[in-house]
Amino acid sequence: MPPRDATSKGVRPPNGHRDRSQRARRDLEAALSHSYSTLSEELAAANERLTARLSELERRLGLNSGNSSMPPSSDNFGRPEKKAAPRSRRKRGRQPGAGDNDRVRFPR
Repeated sequence: MPPRDATSKGVRPPNGHRDRSQRARRDLEAALSHSYSTLSEELAAANERLTARLSELERRLGLNSGNSSMPPSSDNFGRPEKKAAPRSRRKRGRQPGAGDNDRVRFPR
């Protein structure tokens, strides 16, 4: 059987140890609180900066030659995409089952 230490016997550590651990815990909580508040401020500033950039880009996206001083050639509306014609099951050319050429030759 392994030897037992003082805490496993139910004996409390001396008061000095408890004071040090409580002090260390308070210091850690204060440091974390400061870190969280700093991080929160940085995130709020980044959010504000990105929101301003987004609104500027959306404003620029809405510009065209009709509502700005840009020439009409700068409008890039793009060509509408062509839809592919639906494929038929028939092949090109004379279809099977079609009648023969019934045209009569013109006499010379």
